[in-house]
Amino acid sequence: MILTIYDGCNSIGESSFESCELIEKNYLELGKSVKLNRSSFKDCINVKEINFLNPNNTEISTLVIKDEAFMNCWEINSFEFPEASNVELGASIFENC
Repeated sequence: MILTIYDGCNSIGESSFESCELIEKNYLELGKSVKLNRSSFKDCINVKEINFLNPNNTEISTLVIKDEAFMNCWEINSFEFPEASNVELGASIFENC
């Protein structure tokens, strides 16, 4: 399954998709500010690819990825950070990947 989250959703709640084994790819369309809360995709063991999309080429002011956001996502082989003015990365976001 491909999970696509469109612009307008600027925050993904804590543990929102934790342990969801159906997700293989994440497409996150960026707005001005993006926040992935703690453990938002933790234990999504089949996720292989995470893409941050910026179709309007708008400036991203803030990117926040909280603790353990992608912990235990063993299959990740592609992840590209978008350019942002302010970036905050939590602890263990890619532990056991």
